[in-house]
Amino acid sequence: MFHNHETQQRYSGETARDDASDTHITFDDAIPLLATGTSRSDGGGDMTPKTTSGVSPKLELPQIEYLNGLRGLGALQVFLLHCRLGNFFDPIPIFYLLSGRVLCLSYLQRRDPAVLASAMLRRVFRILLPVLACSFLNWIFWATGLYHYGPIAWDTFPGWESYVGAGWDATLHIPTLVQSLIQPFHLLIGNYKRITYPREVDWTLPHEMDGSWLVFMSVFVMTHFPDRKYLAYSILFVVLFLLQRWTSLFIVGLAMAEASSTTIRRWKDSPRYSAMFWFKYLLAVFVLGALVTDAVTGAQGNGTVFKSRIDKVIVFFVPTPEGELLGVNRKVPGFIEFQNAGSVMGILILFLADTCLPIQSFLEIAPIKFLGKIAFSLYLLHPIFIASLGAFVAVQIPVEMQGSKLGQIIWATPTFVVTAFVSWLFSETVEKWSVLAGKKVETLMGKKASHNLNTSNGQKEE
Repeated sequence: MFHNHETQQRYSGETARDDASDTHITFDDAIPLLATGTSRSDGGGDMTPKTTSGVSPKLELPQIEYLNGLRGLGALQVFLLHCRLGNFFDPIPIFYLLSGRVLCLSYLQRRDPAVLASAMLRRVFRILLPVLACSFLNWIFWATGLYHYGPIAWDTFPGWESYVGAGWDATLHIPTLVQSLIQPFHLLIGNYKRITYPREVDWTLPHEMDGSWLVFMSVFVMTHFPDRKYLAYSILFVVLFLLQRWTSLFIVGLAMAEASSTTIRRWKDSPRYSAMFWFKYLLAVFVLGALVTDAVTGAQGNGTVFKSRIDKVIVFFVPTPEGELLGVNRKVPGFIEFQNAGSVMGILILFLADTCLPIQSFLEIAPIKFLGKIAFSLYLLHPIFIASLGAFVAVQIPVEMQGSKLGQIIWATPTFVVTAFVSWLFSETVEKWSVLAGKKVETLMGKKASHNLNTSNGQKEE
């Protein structure tokens, strides 16, 4: 089944990277899944246990670089979607699935509560500091008038409101510096109200934090009930999905992470794996065909084909957030299809990424890896540059071209190039600083705990 030894190593996890750490995936997470030069996993946790001789052997982890590439494609899709240049798949469900998939990799290898505690602490800094920096940058754009062309584009460019969305227009409350610096901390208390961003990208952040805590708690509890973990994950997913909670996808990602380290490896050693081999490639053809078909029909204004059919089945069982059962003969609201059918397609995409070598190879090519590296920054920064640079370029376009697809490409292309460059700078500075800040706080807390323990032992001896 394996074509060479290198491929076999890749699937079995023998070529695990020792830099697979401090990573984070969100829609968001455009946070690198592989942070060079570290040996920790997203959120933290020392993955290199000490031996009695003081040497730190490398802890082997499966390669997850292709997941980084999948997250990068998701971030690119968000940009294209907000520029109305194509809707090939729903990226938000994939971001949440990926977060659940990678958050506890180090803990699943060691089952050490200290690793989990470290991951929880680092997670706060990993999300909070980049959001804080973007909120501050957004205030600078307001204060210096760089959003000047936003209202002009709103009034003159055909359909501009569909680009920047109802979340930003000329009447949006202009934040003060204090509001911009305080708002990100609301993430920690579950009261995140958007007052600063030019587009509602930050609605995903509270779900990201809630899903992270749910993953940490679930994996810790299920460590004590290993024989019932998949049953528990299934029940928890069904309940959350019926309640229309995005956190249900984090549980699916966590279950996939558990399976990838145990079940899938056993499958590959069984005779039935050949049957799965054909199944997964047939499934890949179906998913690709469904995505292309829905993208084409959606671009033509005819709605989606496969996602709408998937959702008509789901909504027969899943009520709306208001508690209304839609049934198969009722019209499906757009947000329901986005959450339900998009979630189903996201699960299928992640499953294929985890099991198909050609898909993994595609996701690891250099341009996509670069997108994965800057994904979180790209997600956070792109609305700022669409509403400033994008608006400036848009109003310069001749009137006869403004409503055309070419006009969209003209203003979106330089906007993406600049946003990608700034996102790269952001990932090399703010994102790395957020990792270092989490490490520093963890080190200080460890030293203080050690000092208190030594003091307590000294008092007992006296």
